[in-house]
Amino acid sequence: KPFDPELFISTIRGKLKRKEQLTTAISHQYDELKNRLFFMLSHEMRTPLTSIMGATEILAGGGEDLSEDDFKEFLEMLQTGSKRLSNMIEDFLFVVKLESGELFQKMEKRNSYLSPQRLLESITVHYAARLKAKDVSLTMNAVDQVMHLQIFMAHLDDILHRLIDNAVKFSREHDSITITATAEDGRCSISIQDTGPGIPADHIEKIFDKFHQVSREQTEQQGAGLGLYISKVLAEANGCMLIGASDGTTGSTFTLVIPLRPE
Repeated sequence: KPFDPELFISTIRGKLKRKEQLTTAISHQYDELKNRLFFMLSHEMRTPLTSIMGATEILAGGGEDLSEDDFKEFLEMLQTGSKRLSNMIEDFLFVVKLESGELFQKMEKRNSYLSPQRLLESITVHYAARLKAKDVSLTMNAVDQVMHLQIFMAHLDDILHRLIDNAVKFSREHDSITITATAEDGRCSISIQDTGPGIPADHIEKIFDKFHQVSREQTEQQGAGLGLYISKVLAEANGCMLIGASDGTTGSTFTLVIPLRPE
C-alpha cells in the first residue's frame, strides 16, 4: 500500500521511544521493589532475630543470677520475636497462594449470614490486652442485624483482623479507635477509624502496594508491608471495595464495602 516514508519513520521512532520509556519505568519499579525488600528484610527480620539470639545466649549461659522477673522478661522476648517472624512468614506464604490463584480455588460460595456487630465483637476481643496496655479506647457503632453478605466468611474475618490490627499497631498512648458498620443502598460498609499519626498525602495512593510501609524509619514493628495488600486483593476477589483515607496528620480510616444479596 502507498505510505509516507517520513510518517512511517516518525511512527517507528515514536514506538521505540515509548518502549524505552516503558523499559525505564519497569527498571525503576524493580529497583524500588528491591530496595523495599532489602530494607524490610534488614529491619523487620533482623530486629526479632536479634532479640531471640540475645535472649537465648543469656539463658543458655546458665542465667543463675537472673531473677524470676528477668527470666520471665527474656521468655517474653523470645515469644514476641518468634511471633513476629512467624507472622511475616505466614504473610509471605499467603501472598504466594493469592498470586498463584490457589487460595481462590478453595473458595466456598461468597455468602455469609451474620450480624456485623456480633462479628466485630468477636474479633475485637482479641485486641483487648493490647488496647489496655496502650490505653487506647475502642468505640463500636455497628448494626446488630443478620445480613446476607456476598463475601466468603474466612476472607471477611481475615480482612477485618488485619485492619483492626493496623489501627491498634499505629495508635499511640491515649489514642482512640472507632469501628462503624452500616447498611444501606444494598451495601454494608464497615469502617475502622483511628486517631494515630495519619498517612502522608504522598503515600495514600501506595498504601495498598506490596511491601509498602509508611514512615518505617520512625515506626517499628510494621511487619512485612503485606497486610493492606492482602486485604485489598481479598476484598476485590469477593467483589468488594477497600478504601483508605487520611488527612495526613491525624488518624486514618479504612472502609470495607460489601454487597448485600437481595432477599
